[in-house]
Amino acid sequence: NGGQETRVIDRKVNCFNWKVMREGIYFLSFTYFPGGERWSIELLSPESGKVTQIFRQTNSANHPEGLAVSPDSRWILYNELPPTEADIMLVENFR
Repeated sequence: NGGQETRVIDRKVNCFNWKVMREGIYFLSFTYFPGGERWSIELLSPESGKVTQIFRQTNSANHPEGLAVSPDSRWILYNELPPTEADIMLVENFR
């Protein structure tokens, strides 16, 4: 309604990783630690400001990217991207 903007989530959330629904905002949350990461799907209630963990993944090498919620909020869909790897090589006398 043209008022001041207000921060509602205290962490960075990728533009593909959240969905506004009637009961609140569903979003993917990441926790990074040495050697890996954990991620979860959480729900922010706009009335109370409370964040509830809906699902937690702890043993996945894949990284989720994208989140969808069914209209009745009974189903959540996300995809997982496989880890990316790269090799850096020095090629001498390249022609």
